[in-house]
Amino acid sequence: MSYELSEIESLCLEIQPFRLQRAISCILMGVVYHPPYIGAVENLVLLHLIRNNVDSFLSQHPDGLPVFCGDFNPTKGLTKQQTKNSTGLTQLIKILTRDTGTLEWCLSNRPKSFAPPLQLPKVGTSDHFTVMIKSFYQIKPLL
Repeated sequence: MSYELSEIESLCLEIQPFRLQRAISCILMGVVYHPPYIGAVENLVLLHLIRNNVDSFLSQHPDGLPVFCGDFNPTKGLTKQQTKNSTGLTQLIKILTRDTGTLEWCLSNRPKSFAPPLQLPKVGTSDHFTVMIKSFYQIKPLL
């Protein structure tokens, strides 16, 4: 299945680890870079891409876990509420990811499946903090 759209800088992978918890049949992991100079039309294209990907994925994997992370740069009218209304996914990050705000988002349809995100130090010369998000689901080791 193809989840890509040439107008959006993104990558989506469908992951089905061998020893995944029963509560989740498959994972759709998406990463997005949404530049800060983007306007309202491009915001709608992004939300449409995510919604189509989630719908397509969940139609094949009703117990699947879609997760979209990345630098969403919500500076041109892209809001958490609009994103939730359009995609059905909830923003998990409620901490600063940059000194000036929360530019990185992590969206999922199961927000209670994740521990609260942790802000970690910036890496190298980046002006963004590193964010760690742990899932409450564990992939069982093959022993």
